[in-house]
Amino acid sequence: MMILDFGDIIANRITSTTVIDIIGELITIENVKEVKSNGSKRKLLEFELQDSNNIKLQCSLWGDYAVQVSQYIQKANSGIIIIVIQLAKTKPYGGKITITNALYASILINPDIPEVVDLKKSQIPTEKAYSIEGDFLLLTERKTLDEIREAREVCTCVTLATIQKIQTDYNWFYNACKKYQRKINAENGKFWCEKYNENARFVIPRYRVQVLVIDHTCTASFILFDHEAKQFIHKSAVELRERLTKEDDDDSFPQELDVLVKRKLLFKIQVSEFNLNQNWPVFSVSKMTNDENLIVAFRDNLDLNQESTGQEYFTNEAESTKKKDGLDNGSLSVTGDNEVKICSSDNITPCKRNLLESDVEH
Repeated sequence: MMILDFGDIIANRITSTTVIDIIGELITIENVKEVKSNGSKRKLLEFELQDSNNIKLQCSLWGDYAVQVSQYIQKANSGIIIIVIQLAKTKPYGGKITITNALYASILINPDIPEVVDLKKSQIPTEKAYSIEGDFLLLTERKTLDEIREAREVCTCVTLATIQKIQTDYNWFYNACKKYQRKINAENGKFWCEKYNENARFVIPRYRVQVLVIDHTCTASFILFDHEAKQFIHKSAVELRERLTKEDDDDSFPQELDVLVKRKLLFKIQVSEFNLNQNWPVFSVSKMTNDENLIVAFRDNLDLNQESTGQEYFTNEAESTKKKDGLDNGSLSVTGDNEVKICSSDNITPCKRNLLESDVEH
């Protein structure tokens, strides 16, 4: 396989009639959309790849390629996703050079080949700038609350649930150092920042709101931290704490938190080692949204993505829902005759307790 350098592609050193092979890490991805092309409607999937030199390249897949690759990525766990496109071609779009599939192209995801192993080794894990659609609908595993509570492995997943109530047995904030915004402890009359192992000169409150959520399967407890809580409260924990202090009402829960109750939201949550080792059914929320379009899309696709028939091959769009169990560690090959092969790759009621390190933002 002759892999072409992204720099040569972006510099427009390749003619649009030349077919090429590329390999890169998936950085961003959008939803599949339907667009008009040459007088007919076609499926389009747009995404961005990054090579070993951290050069980014816009890519687009059409037709069955778009649908099948999108469906596979929806089932893949979060982590490094490497995409190989063989027999691709360049195309100017929006003033930039983009990559698209040729007629008989092949698309492989996380194949067990030396080029993929080398690229994975070269990549430093970072928080990818996935679109909100990609993050909630494509790249993160979906689970019900019952499946989250029954999880036996560390994972990140998305779930749809309604906040039933604020759990007022737990405080709604924690004290953090102003400089690093991390949890602090009081020692000998001083505040100590655990994360960076130094004295904290200034201390501020940050949100840590524990809520009871419910879906059609069961209930669970989620923790909303500062960024997520402020999306809906529209005031900082500092403002609410100062108001309560002025009113000599430090022990009360601020009424502003009530805006969270009865909201149906998509939550991206983490099942951590602490959850598993301590059998602790309280899960941290890393992102959440009330976007109605995302909620509808999530609900519409939930049943489809939970189906699994054990089929190893599917050869047309009508059979594209027949996906194999265990995609999390697998690889995908999409070829020009629309054949897809999925193969193995070697590669609730919590008790009261003190605030632990696992309960605060990192």
